[in-house]
Amino acid sequence: MRNADAPAMPQQRDWQDDMEIHANNPLRSGRPPFEGLGLTKREEFARAAMQALAANSGVVSVFGAGRQIASEAVRYADELLAELERTS
Repeated sequence: MRNADAPAMPQQRDWQDDMEIHANNPLRSGRPPFEGLGLTKREEFARAAMQALAANSGVVSVFGAGRQIASEAVRYADELLAELERTS
């Protein structure tokens, strides 16, 4: 799995039940397994970039501004992931 496709904040499907099982069973150690539910890292980074761009764009209601901001947000997310891969 590529880093960009990995879950940003992985959760498990039945986290409450599994956490109770782990908490109430002294023979079980470690953390319960997690699944990749929710946003990918790429989606999470793009979401954060889009939020910042939209908040600071100065554009109130220009037709097409949302698409431009979304494109820039994805570009920023991709550049961040590429830099993280390069420096790992």
